[in-house]
Amino acid sequence: MKKIILFVFLSIVNISFINAQILKVYKGSATTPIFEVVDADSVVVGGDGWCIHPAPKDADIPADAIHVYEAVDICNQLESGVLTTDTYHVKGWVCAIDPKNVDDIQNYGNAVFYIADSYPLSAKKQPQFEAYQVYGKNGKRLVDPCQVALGDYVVIEGKICNYNGQAETQGRGSAFIYSSTNVNFDPADPEPTPAPDYVNVPQGTLIVYEAIALGTEIGAGNKTSEAHYVMGYVRKVEDRFDPQYGNYTFYIAANKEGMVTELFEAYRVLGKNGNKITNADAVKEGDFVILYGKIYNYNGTIETTSGSYIYYSNNPNF
Repeated sequence: MKKIILFVFLSIVNISFINAQILKVYKGSATTPIFEVVDADSVVVGGDGWCIHPAPKDADIPADAIHVYEAVDICNQLESGVLTTDTYHVKGWVCAIDPKNVDDIQNYGNAVFYIADSYPLSAKKQPQFEAYQVYGKNGKRLVDPCQVALGDYVVIEGKICNYNGQAETQGRGSAFIYSSTNVNFDPADPEPTPAPDYVNVPQGTLIVYEAIALGTEIGAGNKTSEAHYVMGYVRKVEDRFDPQYGNYTFYIAANKEGMVTELFEAYRVLGKNGNKITNADAVKEGDFVILYGKIYNYNGTIETTSGSYIYYSNNPNF
């Protein structure tokens, strides 16, 4: 008899079973929910049947993390473009990925995607929260599009806002992915590849990992007071050779081969002794280079400052 009554009750409130797991029924609105415990795994919210799927058991979730619907409600109470004064942890499932995501990760180290309280979405009008231009763990750049995928369970950390009706994070890397169940999200840093034997590396030269740690330590918007030598292997060359000014922009990593976990940006660097670079082939992927200049933290991107140059390169066209 009890099973029959429960079945009738669930039918009345129009609940859809998701994997036969249901935790609480929201009879009220998202802002004033009324809970009724039904089972122990998922949450069904609202009359249209959208639900909250339980987090994976191995998910790293802070105690103060809020659901997507709660984050959306907070943002809806803000004027457009206004940020919250507090930082939030917003938890949910990656339900959609912006088409720009691949380019943004490869070019800027940040991702653009959407999260919801369930995956797949359980209703057309289900609240979604945009992780807009977010960095990876501990505010480090993401390096590979495979680090964000549909079905990941993530926690986003940062200030949130209402941007023309869209609930989202503050952009330009101000927010980051606190944790993710994606197996590629937080890979171990590979062993650095040593400099070629024939290269005379100046004493005190930093490897990429050390340069990024130093740039992170000084904080966004700051640069080191002294210039540093930074060595590594060119792993990504953008079409950013500027013959007018004789500078080049490219990225180096500590390892010559394998997956890259951290990239240091050689931003508009000049050639030997600060002279102009005249050959577009002077920088190629796989080159071993030593950079010289001050280190700058540009909104979380660790890079060289203006006036930096390539102290050494094994590229024959350099």
